[in-house]
Amino acid sequence: MAKTGIREWVPEPKQPAVPPEAKPAAKPSEQPPVQEKLLVGREGVVHVMAGTTLAGTMASMHQYTFVLEYEGKKLLIYKHGVKLIEGLPA
Repeated sequence: MAKTGIREWVPEPKQPAVPPEAKPAAKPSEQPPVQEKLLVGREGVVHVMAGTTLAGTMASMHQYTFVLEYEGKKLLIYKHGVKLIEGLPA
């Protein structure tokens, strides 16, 4: 019968990092410009799912949220909570 022994675990050597010049160049974004960004600075009325209506100016747009300037305050509103936005030209 063969002797069984305890072997020490030895990590594999690290692979050398690929130099930046060897990496393939990143492709330019193939997506068209986001149309929602054109709404920044426009006035409109936002109807929220909870039934509240807010009239103000779009300060900025993000992927899931937008900022509405309402009565001198900036409100962060999640897009999934909005029922309707009126008054903004398409």
